[in-house]
Amino acid sequence: MIALLGIKDILRQEVPAAIANCKAAGVRVRMVTGDNLMTARAIAIECGIINPENKNSLVINGSDFIEKIGGVVCKNCLTKICDCPLDHETSLKLKKP
Repeated sequence: MIALLGIKDILRQEVPAAIANCKAAGVRVRMVTGDNLMTARAIAIECGIINPENKNSLVINGSDFIEKIGGVVCKNCLTKICDCPLDHETSLKLKKP
């Protein structure tokens, strides 16, 4: 091995306190990210969105989320299935593994 490199975005200092304030006010905090599940979980733990000891803490990907909420509705046709080109492209992206 010639080299090993790791990078990490630094969590802004005020984020954990802001999350705690939201939770104290009764706001259910959720995070949406394009990161992989392991990275998303680590970030959510670091900033206090989820507790690693809580068995109910859930980290899911986009396609699982869409399935859990019962699908998405086309903004143009107001139906789950339509022939809109944009809606069709989005559906294909969500179905990819």
